[in-house]
Amino acid sequence: MSEEHSTVFYPRYFSISSTKFEGRRLPKSLCIEKPTITEIANALKQLNIEVTENPKKRYPRSAVEAWDIGSVSFQSQENKIVLLKQVGAILLKTRKA
Repeated sequence: MSEEHSTVFYPRYFSISSTKFEGRRLPKSLCIEKPTITEIANALKQLNIEVTENPKKRYPRSAVEAWDIGSVSFQSQENKIVLLKQVGAILLKTRKA
């Protein structure tokens, strides 16, 4: 997978404890506490998207917190906002199970 044209999701995008300024991309109703890159990768795989986990990368504006390290990159023709919402819904459902 070419990293140049990949979309990247960071755990911070789905964190209920993060503010919009700190990087949260979704409403809190679609967020969870301390999401991991493995959970995000599994959610994308449920959407039949091939992913690459990058455990050493981190969200550029965040302080280093153990749960917030890593990113997931992938290629998709789908709109990023649509995918964020779909992944958020899957994360919520997975955590409640």
